[in-house]
Amino acid sequence: MYSESKDYQQAIEYYKKAVEINPNYVSALSNLATSYVVIENYEQAVIYAKCAIDIYEDYTFAWSWLGVAYHYLNRDDDAEKCLQKAIELAPNTDLAWRTLGDIHYLRKEYDQAIEYYNKALECYPVYPHVYRDLGNVYYDIKDYARAAESYEKAIQLSSDEEFKEEVERSLDEVRKHL
Repeated sequence: MYSESKDYQQAIEYYKKAVEINPNYVSALSNLATSYVVIENYEQAVIYAKCAIDIYEDYTFAWSWLGVAYHYLNRDDDAEKCLQKAIELAPNTDLAWRTLGDIHYLRKEYDQAIEYYNKALECYPVYPHVYRDLGNVYYDIKDYARAAESYEKAIQLSSDEEFKEEVERSLDEVRKHL
């Protein structure tokens, strides 16, 4: 409810109260991890994701958010293990595929990044940020036509004007090479 309105501080308070009432409320623990990732408090995200997993080992969302938090803490080996576990539990976990794409992109393992981003898009084909990320990979490997196509799709799918402007700038840069 609060996380949908993007009031993550309020969401955190709400989920903490829920956990006080029921310490085994796995969904609230996982949502705390999610909220802490969004506000960039990755250490807290790790704590709550692990709590959720301790209660219910097969909770896909907790594994995904634990992987994301580890990624932002530059613990990519741990992140990969968590994200692979999430995918093992639920192969259509777009967040896990996207984060694996991010990890491999940063390692300059472009073929693997493309594969993972495409897997994320198979799970959720209207994910503008993944199209942007895919465009970045194609730009880096100088496949400008595919970069442009990916950026155009990201712009088409997004309703966030700031995001669209960012991607437009990238698209303008790509067009210089076409």
